[in-house]
Amino acid sequence: MSGIRVNEWLHNSGTGGIWQTSAGNVGIASSVPTTKLEVTGDAKISGVTTAAAFIPSEGNSNKKNLLDNGEFIVDQRMGGSATAITPSGGVDYTCDRWHSSNYGGEAGRITFQTISGDVPNSNYRQSIKLDCTTAMGAPSGNNYMSFSTFTEAQDNRFLGHGTATAKPVTLQFWIKSTKTGTASVGLARHDASREYIAEYTISSTNTWEKKTITFPGDTSGSEMAMDNGRGFKLNFVLFAGSSRHATVNQWAAFTSSYYAASSNQVNLIDSTSHNIFFTGIQLEVGEVATPFEYRNYGDELLRCQRYYWKTKADNNIFFPGLGMADVDGNTVILNTQFPVTMRSAPTALEQTGTASDYKIRRSTTQTCSAVPTFGNATTDQVSTNFTKSSHGWGDGSTVRAMGGTSGAYLGWSADL
Repeated sequence: MSGIRVNEWLHNSGTGGIWQTSAGNVGIASSVPTTKLEVTGDAKISGVTTAAAFIPSEGNSNKKNLLDNGEFIVDQRMGGSATAITPSGGVDYTCDRWHSSNYGGEAGRITFQTISGDVPNSNYRQSIKLDCTTAMGAPSGNNYMSFSTFTEAQDNRFLGHGTATAKPVTLQFWIKSTKTGTASVGLARHDASREYIAEYTISSTNTWEKKTITFPGDTSGSEMAMDNGRGFKLNFVLFAGSSRHATVNQWAAFTSSYYAASSNQVNLIDSTSHNIFFTGIQLEVGEVATPFEYRNYGDELLRCQRYYWKTKADNNIFFPGLGMADVDGNTVILNTQFPVTMRSAPTALEQTGTASDYKIRRSTTQTCSAVPTFGNATTDQVSTNFTKSSHGWGDGSTVRAMGGTSGAYLGWSADL
């Protein structure tokens, strides 16, 4: 039997080879391996790799999935109810961190609803259902609709897009659609005004199908900023007019119509009998789709609350924070701490639109005479104005705000 060579190349191609030390350490393109296996350069494994522990040397180590709420378990805005999207010509948020992009007067055709009973398998908890309520005829010109999400630029800068070392990212998702055919998904870089369009095929009607797409690193354009602005935007296209058509499988500058689609894109909502479901959406570094990252509800909720927070108060239940009676004798200013630091300071308040849904209390409880209004905000706290004409409490008196009905809420957005 021949002996095992040590402290020399077992194979050397001239640009690197396999080296084994007397201690049994093996190096690939490394002549001084200090661990049992040391690889210099990139490594690609086609099968599943199991490890007792994994410590990445760079990148976003505590968040494999670059997207938030890809399983749609957090739904502060809609609360599980079917919600129609009515605005036209822009972004309107649905389930936390996800929104509809509508251009060309095509809003109001879909309701969005999180669903717990329709998922591909037991590994997933919820999906989101896009239900066509008003059919879209053949799209033309600039007509466009997508189901989309943004990332925050500073969270993705480590990918190096816009530099020579740009890293690829891989998207995986589950989809179930009534309509079959070719659809497209776009990954856009806002800092550089660039987008990559990829196609995928929906093969069977009303059947869960898993799709995987790798987007190569974009070495052109400006580098992603180290700030809290828009990073990536992921667009699942629902339909697109001809002005939106662009070449697939390449990074390119935005078209004059901004977000683009494949010329083979089918109209997924051309009938009111059509539904589309998504779940298990993950975008990660590299060219391989790894198992979906499971997050507990509390962790996912905190991630989402950086961008939107909604606090509810049933009848006679206090809203968080302490209030103070203002000198005008009509207003109570409620100061509230956000549960996490928000991406940016909110500039508006969401409320029910009904004054009687809100009350204020000191020695007695009084129903508000007007809806609450936005006061001021930082990224950590916010003030809200509650009004009750001639409430009778002196300037500076401590007052609490509370719900007047079971549907009372306050909401603040710092979404992208």
